[in-house]
Amino acid sequence: MSSTKIQDTVIESLDASKLTGTFGAIDGSSLTNLPPSGEIIMKYTVDPAADTNPATGVGTLWLNTETGKMYVCTDATADANVWNSVSGSEEIGPVWAYQGTEYGYAVGGNNRVGGPQVFFDDIARFSFASHGPASDVGNLLTGNTGANGHKSIDKGWASSGYNGGLVSTIQNFTWDSQTNATDHGAVSLPNIMPSAGHSTDTYGYTSGGWHFTNSVNYDKWTKFPYASQTDSTAVADLNFSGGFYQHTGWSTDTDLYTAGGYDYGAPAGSRYISQIEKMQPASDNNSSVCGNMSAKSGYNSGNNSTTHGFVHGGYDGGGNYYLSRIEKFTFASEGTATNWSSLALPSYDHGSTQSTTHGYAIGGVEITWAWTMTEIYQYSYSSESNAVVDVGDLTRCMTGISDCIAK
Repeated sequence: MSSTKIQDTVIESLDASKLTGTFGAIDGSSLTNLPPSGEIIMKYTVDPAADTNPATGVGTLWLNTETGKMYVCTDATADANVWNSVSGSEEIGPVWAYQGTEYGYAVGGNNRVGGPQVFFDDIARFSFASHGPASDVGNLLTGNTGANGHKSIDKGWASSGYNGGLVSTIQNFTWDSQTNATDHGAVSLPNIMPSAGHSTDTYGYTSGGWHFTNSVNYDKWTKFPYASQTDSTAVADLNFSGGFYQHTGWSTDTDLYTAGGYDYGAPAGSRYISQIEKMQPASDNNSSVCGNMSAKSGYNSGNNSTTHGFVHGGYDGGGNYYLSRIEKFTFASEGTATNWSSLALPSYDHGSTQSTTHGYAIGGVEITWAWTMTEIYQYSYSSESNAVVDVGDLTRCMTGISDCIAK
Protein backbone atom coordinates (compact mmCIF):
# COMPACT_ATOMS: atom_id res chain seq x y z
CA MET A 1 0.00 0.00 0.00
CA SER A 2 1.43 3.30 -0.99
CA SER A 3 1.37 6.38 1.25
CA THR A 4 1.50 10.08 0.59
CA LYS A 5 3.68 12.37 2.70
CA ILE A 6 1.67 15.30 3.96
CA GLN A 7 3.26 18.70 3.47
CA ASP A 8 2.71 21.44 6.08
CA THR A 9 1.24 23.66 3.39
CA VAL A 10 -1.60 21.16 2.93
CA ILE A 11 -2.78 21.20 6.59
CA GLU A 12 -4.96 24.22 7.35
CA SER A 13 -6.13 23.02 10.78
CA LEU A 14 -6.19 19.84 12.86
CA ASP A 15 -8.45 19.08 15.81
CA ALA A 16 -6.49 17.85 18.84
CA SER A 17 -8.97 14.97 19.29
CA LYS A 18 -7.57 13.41 16.12
CA LEU A 19 -4.10 13.10 17.58
CA THR A 20 -3.25 9.81 19.34
CA GLY A 21 -0.15 7.87 20.22
CA THR A 22 3.30 9.04 21.25
CA PHE A 23 5.11 11.98 19.76
CA GLY A 24 8.84 12.22 19.48
CA ALA A 25 10.90 15.03 20.94
CA ILE A 26 9.83 18.48 19.84
CA ASP A 27 12.22 21.43 19.61
CA GLY A 28 10.99 24.20 21.99
CA SER A 29 13.69 26.76 21.20
CA SER A 30 11.23 29.00 19.39
CA LEU A 31 8.69 29.21 22.22
CA THR A 32 8.06 32.80 23.39
CA ASN A 33 6.66 34.62 26.48
CA LEU A 34 8.17 32.15 28.96
CA PRO A 35 9.61 33.65 32.20
CA PRO A 36 13.42 33.63 32.50
CA SER A 37 15.02 30.39 33.58
CA GLY A 38 14.62 29.78 37.32
CA GLU A 39 11.96 32.47 37.76
CA ILE A 40 8.82 30.38 37.28
CA ILE A 41 9.19 29.42 40.94
CA MET A 42 12.04 30.81 43.03
CA LYS A 43 13.43 28.01 45.21
CA TYR A 44 15.37 28.75 48.38
CA THR A 45 15.90 27.16 51.80
CA VAL A 46 14.57 30.27 53.63
CA ASP A 47 11.41 32.35 53.55
CA PRO A 48 11.31 35.63 51.61
CA ALA A 49 11.60 38.91 53.53
CA ALA A 50 10.28 42.43 53.10
CA ASP A 51 13.58 43.42 51.45
CA THR A 52 13.55 40.45 49.05
CA ASN A 53 13.09 42.30 45.73
CA PRO A 54 11.86 39.89 43.01
CA ALA A 55 12.87 40.79 39.47
CA THR A 56 9.49 39.63 38.15
CA GLY A 57 7.49 41.74 40.63
CA VAL A 58 3.94 41.05 41.74
CA GLY A 59 2.91 37.43 41.17
CA THR A 60 6.37 35.96 41.74
CA LEU A 61 6.21 32.57 43.49
CA TRP A 62 8.71 31.61 46.21
CA LEU A 63 9.15 28.05 47.49
CA ASN A 64 10.95 27.30 50.76
CA THR A 65 12.40 23.87 49.97
CA GLU A 66 13.05 23.16 53.67
CA THR A 67 9.49 23.71 54.94
CA GLY A 68 7.50 23.25 51.74
CA LYS A 69 5.79 26.62 52.21
CA MET A 70 5.05 28.69 49.12
CA TYR A 71 4.55 32.46 48.94
CA VAL A 72 3.35 34.89 46.29
CA CYS A 73 4.50 38.52 46.05
CA THR A 74 1.44 40.79 46.32
CA ASP A 75 3.24 44.14 46.66
CA ALA A 76 6.57 44.72 44.95
CA THR A 77 7.67 47.97 46.60
CA ALA A 78 11.48 48.01 46.77
CA ASP A 79 12.68 46.85 50.22
CA ALA A 80 9.06 46.87 51.46
CA ASN A 81 7.65 43.89 49.57
CA VAL A 82 4.68 41.91 50.84
CA TRP A 83 4.63 38.12 50.48
CA ASN A 84 1.49 36.10 51.24
CA SER A 85 1.51 32.35 51.75
CA VAL A 86 -0.56 30.55 49.13
CA SER A 87 -2.58 29.01 51.98
CA GLY A 88 -3.58 32.53 53.05
CA SER A 89 -2.50 31.92 56.64
CA GLU A 90 0.68 34.01 56.72
CA GLU A 91 1.97 37.36 55.48
CA ILE A 92 5.55 38.55 55.30
CA GLY A 93 6.13 42.29 54.89
CA PRO A 94 7.35 45.48 56.53
CA VAL A 95 6.79 45.57 60.30
CA TRP A 96 5.58 48.80 61.91
CA ALA A 97 7.71 50.21 64.71
CA TYR A 98 7.50 53.59 66.42
CA GLN A 99 11.27 54.01 66.38
CA GLY A 100 12.97 54.78 63.08
CA THR A 101 16.05 53.17 61.57
CA GLU A 102 16.93 55.64 58.79
CA TYR A 103 15.72 59.22 59.20
CA GLY A 104 14.37 61.65 61.78
CA TYR A 105 11.93 64.33 60.61
CA ALA A 106 11.27 67.95 61.60
CA VAL A 107 7.88 69.03 60.25
CA GLY A 108 6.47 72.56 60.45
CA GLY A 109 7.40 75.10 63.13
CA ASN A 110 7.73 78.84 63.66
CA ASN A 111 10.36 81.49 64.40
CA ARG A 112 8.63 82.61 67.68
CA VAL A 113 11.35 85.16 68.55
CA GLY A 114 12.70 88.07 66.56
CA GLY A 115 10.16 90.10 64.62
CA PRO A 116 6.75 89.10 63.24
CA GLN A 117 5.88 85.47 63.75
CA VAL A 118 6.46 83.31 60.68
CA PHE A 119 4.96 79.83 60.24
CA PHE A 120 7.02 77.29 58.30
CA ASP A 121 5.80 74.53 55.98
CA ASP A 122 9.08 72.58 55.96
CA ILE A 123 9.29 68.80 55.81
CA ALA A 124 12.96 68.31 56.71
CA ARG A 125 14.88 65.16 57.58
CA PHE A 126 18.32 64.09 58.77
CA SER A 127 20.09 60.74 58.66
CA PHE A 128 20.42 58.70 61.85
CA ALA A 129 23.56 57.07 60.45
CA SER A 130 25.54 60.08 59.22
CA HIS A 131 23.78 62.95 61.01
CA GLY A 132 24.93 66.27 59.58
CA PRO A 133 22.57 69.07 58.53
CA ALA A 134 18.92 68.39 57.83
CA SER A 135 17.63 68.82 54.28
CA ASP A 136 14.20 69.85 53.01
CA VAL A 137 12.40 67.03 51.21
CA GLY A 138 8.91 68.52 50.83
CA ASN A 139 6.33 70.97 52.14
CA LEU A 140 3.13 70.89 54.18
CA LEU A 141 -0.07 72.27 52.67
CA THR A 142 0.49 75.53 54.60
CA GLY A 143 2.83 76.93 57.21
CA ASN A 144 2.02 75.18 60.48
CA THR A 145 3.32 75.11 64.05
CA GLY A 146 2.42 72.75 66.88
CA ALA A 147 1.26 69.96 64.58
CA ASN A 148 0.88 66.46 66.03
CA GLY A 149 3.28 63.92 64.55
CA HIS A 150 2.27 60.34 63.62
CA LYS A 151 3.79 57.52 61.58
CA SER A 152 2.50 54.56 59.60
CA ILE A 153 4.68 51.99 57.81
CA ASP A 154 5.09 54.03 54.63
CA LYS A 155 4.16 57.61 55.58
CA GLY A 156 4.71 60.45 58.01
CA TRP A 157 1.65 62.37 59.26
CA ALA A 158 0.89 65.80 60.72
CA SER A 159 -2.49 66.69 62.19
CA SER A 160 -3.94 69.99 63.41
CA GLY A 161 -1.68 72.95 64.30
CA TYR A 162 -1.74 76.72 64.10
CA ASN A 163 -0.70 79.35 61.53
CA GLY A 164 -2.42 82.47 62.78
CA GLY A 165 -5.64 80.49 62.73
CA LEU A 166 -6.37 76.88 63.54
CA VAL A 167 -5.23 74.25 61.02
CA SER A 168 -7.87 71.51 60.80
CA THR A 169 -6.26 69.20 58.26
CA ILE A 170 -4.68 65.77 58.64
CA GLN A 171 -1.78 65.58 56.16
CA ASN A 172 0.56 62.81 55.08
CA PHE A 173 3.72 62.45 53.03
CA THR A 174 5.32 59.29 51.64
CA TRP A 175 8.76 58.44 53.01
CA ASP A 176 10.46 57.56 49.74
CA SER A 177 8.86 59.88 47.19
CA GLN A 178 10.10 63.11 48.84
CA THR A 179 7.04 65.04 47.66
CA ASN A 180 4.73 67.55 49.30
CA ALA A 181 2.09 66.52 51.81
CA THR A 182 -1.45 65.65 50.72
CA ASP A 183 -4.78 66.23 52.47
CA HIS A 184 -6.11 63.09 54.19
CA GLY A 185 -8.98 64.41 56.32
CA ALA A 186 -9.84 66.75 59.18
CA VAL A 187 -9.46 66.68 62.94
CA SER A 188 -12.65 66.24 64.97
CA LEU A 189 -12.39 69.69 66.56
CA PRO A 190 -10.32 72.12 64.46
CA ASN A 191 -9.90 74.59 67.31
CA ILE A 192 -8.01 72.14 69.54
CA MET A 193 -4.20 72.42 69.85
CA PRO A 194 -1.48 71.88 70.94
CA SER A 195 -2.21 68.29 71.84
CA ALA A 196 0.30 65.41 71.70
CA GLY A 197 0.61 62.96 68.80
CA HIS A 198 0.65 59.17 69.19
CA SER A 199 0.81 56.28 66.72
CA THR A 200 -0.16 52.66 66.26
CA ASP A 201 0.34 50.56 63.13
CA THR A 202 -3.16 51.44 61.83
CA TYR A 203 -4.25 54.69 63.54
CA GLY A 204 -2.94 58.11 64.48
CA TYR A 205 -4.00 59.31 67.95
CA THR A 206 -3.96 62.65 69.78
CA SER A 207 -4.39 63.39 73.49
CA GLY A 208 -5.59 66.56 75.18
CA GLY A 209 -5.25 70.05 73.76
CA TRP A 210 -6.61 73.54 74.22
CA HIS A 211 -9.89 74.91 72.85
CA PHE A 212 -8.98 78.23 71.25
CA THR A 213 -12.53 79.49 70.91
CA ASN A 214 -13.63 78.76 74.48
CA SER A 215 -10.17 79.07 76.12
CA VAL A 216 -10.51 75.78 78.01
CA ASN A 217 -8.58 72.50 78.13
CA TYR A 218 -9.65 69.51 76.05
CA ASP A 219 -9.88 66.15 77.86
CA LYS A 220 -10.25 63.64 75.00
CA TRP A 221 -8.28 61.05 73.06
CA THR A 222 -9.01 61.17 69.32
CA LYS A 223 -7.97 58.91 66.47
CA PHE A 224 -8.09 58.61 62.66
CA PRO A 225 -7.36 55.62 60.38
CA TYR A 226 -4.40 55.62 58.00
CA ALA A 227 -6.16 53.38 55.48
CA SER A 228 -9.16 55.59 54.64
CA GLN A 229 -9.67 59.33 54.24
CA THR A 230 -11.74 59.65 57.38
CA ASP A 231 -11.87 62.52 59.85
CA SER A 232 -10.68 61.92 63.40
CA THR A 233 -13.17 61.11 66.17
CA ALA A 234 -13.07 61.28 69.97
CA VAL A 235 -12.77 57.76 71.43
CA ALA A 236 -11.79 58.07 75.12
CA ASP A 237 -11.26 60.46 78.05
CA LEU A 238 -8.14 61.59 79.83
CA ASN A 239 -8.00 60.84 83.56
CA PHE A 240 -6.94 64.37 84.57
CA SER A 241 -10.09 66.36 85.33
CA GLY A 242 -10.71 68.97 82.64
CA GLY A 243 -7.75 67.92 80.48
CA PHE A 244 -4.42 69.58 79.69
CA TYR A 245 -2.10 70.50 76.82
CA GLN A 246 1.57 71.19 75.98
CA HIS A 247 2.58 67.68 77.11
CA THR A 248 4.67 64.79 75.82
CA GLY A 249 3.25 61.68 74.12
CA TRP A 250 4.77 58.19 73.98
CA SER A 251 3.71 55.19 71.87
CA THR A 252 4.48 51.49 72.30
CA ASP A 253 3.04 48.42 70.58
CA THR A 254 0.35 48.07 73.26
CA ASP A 255 0.04 51.38 75.14
CA LEU A 256 -0.10 55.14 74.61
CA TYR A 257 1.15 57.56 77.30
CA THR A 258 0.97 61.24 78.23
CA ALA A 259 3.55 62.94 80.47
CA GLY A 260 3.27 66.33 82.17
CA GLY A 261 1.44 69.27 80.65
CA TYR A 262 -0.26 72.56 81.36
CA ASP A 263 -3.70 72.98 82.99
CA TYR A 264 -5.12 76.29 81.80
CA GLY A 265 -8.02 76.09 84.25
CA ALA A 266 -5.89 75.84 87.41
CA PRO A 267 -4.96 78.86 89.54
CA ALA A 268 -1.86 80.77 88.48
CA GLY A 269 1.25 79.17 89.94
CA SER A 270 -0.15 75.62 89.92
CA ARG A 271 -0.92 75.03 86.26
CA TYR A 272 1.96 72.69 85.44
CA ILE A 273 1.40 69.00 86.14
CA SER A 274 3.54 65.88 86.63
CA GLN A 275 0.96 63.14 86.00
CA ILE A 276 1.68 60.27 83.57
CA GLU A 277 -1.36 58.55 82.02
CA LYS A 278 -1.73 55.37 79.96
CA MET A 279 -4.43 54.05 77.60
CA GLN A 280 -4.75 50.86 75.53
CA PRO A 281 -5.58 51.54 71.86
CA ALA A 282 -6.76 47.96 71.39
CA SER A 283 -9.85 48.79 73.44
CA ASP A 284 -9.78 52.62 73.31
CA ASN A 285 -10.40 52.72 77.04
CA ASN A 286 -10.20 55.89 79.12
CA SER A 287 -6.65 56.53 80.29
CA SER A 288 -5.57 55.87 83.87
CA VAL A 289 -2.76 57.27 86.01
CA CYS A 290 0.33 55.03 85.92
CA GLY A 291 3.00 57.31 87.41
CA ASN A 292 4.47 60.77 87.73
CA MET A 293 7.39 62.75 86.43
CA SER A 294 10.08 63.67 88.95
CA ALA A 295 8.83 67.27 88.82
CA LYS A 296 6.08 69.25 87.12
CA SER A 297 6.57 70.67 83.63
CA GLY A 298 4.80 71.65 80.45
CA TYR A 299 5.93 72.81 77.00
CA ASN A 300 8.15 69.74 77.16
CA SER A 301 8.81 67.16 74.47
CA GLY A 302 10.18 63.66 74.37
CA ASN A 303 10.39 60.28 72.70
CA ASN A 304 10.62 56.64 73.68
CA SER A 305 12.46 53.39 73.18
CA THR A 306 10.56 50.10 73.41
CA THR A 307 11.17 49.96 77.17
CA HIS A 308 11.41 53.57 78.42
CA GLY A 309 9.83 56.96 77.87
CA PHE A 310 11.92 60.16 77.92
CA VAL A 311 10.95 63.80 78.52
CA HIS A 312 13.44 66.54 77.71
CA GLY A 313 13.43 70.25 78.42
CA GLY A 314 10.24 72.17 79.15
CA TYR A 315 8.99 74.98 81.34
CA ASP A 316 7.70 74.86 84.90
CA GLY A 317 6.47 78.42 85.47
CA GLY A 318 8.37 78.54 88.77
CA GLY A 319 11.85 79.27 89.91
CA ASN A 320 13.48 77.11 87.22
CA TYR A 321 11.41 78.33 84.28
CA TYR A 322 13.35 76.84 81.33
CA LEU A 323 14.42 73.26 82.06
CA SER A 324 17.43 71.22 80.96
CA ARG A 325 16.60 67.90 82.60
CA ILE A 326 15.91 64.66 80.74
CA GLU A 327 13.56 62.35 82.66
CA LYS A 328 13.35 58.58 82.15
CA PHE A 329 10.26 56.46 82.81
CA THR A 330 10.26 52.64 82.86
CA PHE A 331 7.20 51.16 81.14
CA ALA A 332 7.43 47.76 82.85
CA SER A 333 7.49 49.02 86.45
CA GLU A 334 5.87 52.47 85.98
CA GLY A 335 5.89 54.61 89.16
CA THR A 336 7.94 57.82 89.23
CA ALA A 337 10.31 58.91 86.46
CA THR A 338 13.93 59.61 87.35
CA ASN A 339 15.85 62.83 86.69
CA TRP A 340 18.17 60.93 84.37
CA SER A 341 20.33 63.33 82.34
CA SER A 342 20.51 66.90 81.00
CA LEU A 343 20.34 68.80 77.75
CA ALA A 344 23.22 71.08 76.78
CA LEU A 345 21.31 74.10 78.13
CA PRO A 346 17.86 74.94 79.55
CA SER A 347 15.30 75.12 76.75
CA TYR A 348 11.72 74.26 75.86
CA ASP A 349 9.22 73.66 73.03
CA HIS A 350 11.55 71.33 71.11
CA GLY A 351 10.59 69.01 68.33
CA SER A 352 11.57 65.40 68.87
CA THR A 353 12.22 62.15 67.08
CA GLN A 354 13.70 58.74 67.89
CA SER A 355 15.76 55.90 66.48
CA THR A 356 16.05 52.42 67.98
CA THR A 357 19.04 53.52 70.08
CA HIS A 358 18.84 57.32 70.55
CA GLY A 359 16.46 60.14 71.33
CA TYR A 360 16.68 63.56 69.66
CA ALA A 361 15.71 67.08 70.75
CA ILE A 362 15.23 69.33 67.71
CA GLY A 363 15.20 73.14 67.65
CA GLY A 364 13.31 74.86 70.47
CA VAL A 365 13.78 78.03 72.52
CA GLU A 366 16.94 78.42 74.64
CA ILE A 367 17.35 80.41 77.85
CA THR A 368 20.39 82.62 77.17
CA TRP A 369 18.75 85.05 74.76
CA ALA A 370 15.32 83.41 74.47
CA TRP A 371 16.23 82.64 70.86
CA THR A 372 14.98 79.84 68.69
CA MET A 373 17.51 77.14 68.00
CA THR A 374 18.80 75.20 64.98
CA GLU A 375 20.59 72.42 66.88
CA ILE A 376 19.75 68.72 66.69
CA TYR A 377 20.78 67.14 70.01
CA GLN A 378 21.18 63.38 70.45
CA TYR A 379 21.26 61.28 73.62
CA SER A 380 21.72 57.53 73.98
CA TYR A 381 18.98 55.52 75.68
CA SER A 382 21.65 53.45 77.43
CA SER A 383 23.87 56.29 78.72
CA GLU A 384 23.43 58.20 82.00
CA SER A 385 26.49 60.43 81.74
CA ASN A 386 24.80 63.58 80.43
CA ALA A 387 26.19 62.56 77.03
CA VAL A 388 24.06 64.90 74.93
CA VAL A 389 25.76 65.54 71.59
CA ASP A 390 25.11 68.20 68.95
CA VAL A 391 24.92 66.12 65.76
CA GLY A 392 23.66 68.65 63.22
CA ASP A 393 21.45 71.61 62.44
CA LEU A 394 18.04 72.29 61.02
CA THR A 395 17.66 74.28 57.81
CA ARG A 396 16.64 77.30 59.96
CA CYS A 397 15.94 78.33 63.56
CA MET A 398 12.62 76.81 64.58
CA THR A 399 10.41 75.93 67.49
CA GLY A 400 6.96 74.34 67.68
CA ILE A 401 8.13 71.45 65.47
CA SER A 402 6.09 68.25 65.19
CA ASP A 403 6.79 65.35 67.53
CA CYS A 404 8.13 61.85 66.93
CA ILE A 405 8.11 61.32 63.16
CA ALA A 406 10.81 58.83 62.17
CA LYS A 407 11.35 56.45 59.24
